[in-house]
Amino acid sequence: MRTVVRARWILTLAILLLPALPLAAAPSAVIRAGVGIGPITIGMPVAKVSPSLGLEVTPKLSGNRVLYDYVKVGLTVWAADNQVVRVATRNPFHRTPTGVRPGQPWSDALLSICRGAAYTAETARGYEVTCPFVGIGFEVAGEKLAAIAVFRASSR
Repeated sequence: MRTVVRARWILTLAILLLPALPLAAAPSAVIRAGVGIGPITIGMPVAKVSPSLGLEVTPKLSGNRVLYDYVKVGLTVWAADNQVVRVATRNPFHRTPTGVRPGQPWSDALLSICRGAAYTAETARGYEVTCPFVGIGFEVAGEKLAAIAVFRASSR
């Protein structure tokens, strides 16, 4: 009888505590316009990116920048002069403080983040909406956000 009670108590405790563990251990997933995404910030040394994500990737050249594609977490990092200059996400787990994330209608993002001040350009997959004064851009496919990119905001 004691073994059954002890097993139930341990099972109950595990059910209550285990869901909290991944949340506490997960890196921040907040998209901050002009600042960064999660632990990756604009201007940080590129040597600190992989350790902060706990992942390793092989860098690729992309024009005059170096590209690091962290597929497992849905992040892509561009670096120049050994510093992060742009970071993008396709992961719907990453969200802005107002809740904007990949996979939702792009008009929500434009209204809540850019406040209407944006440039639009056609791309091979759809189009890109860039808010340079805020430091954020959106890759749009159909009517949905395919990716969100963060970069240093332009001065007005």
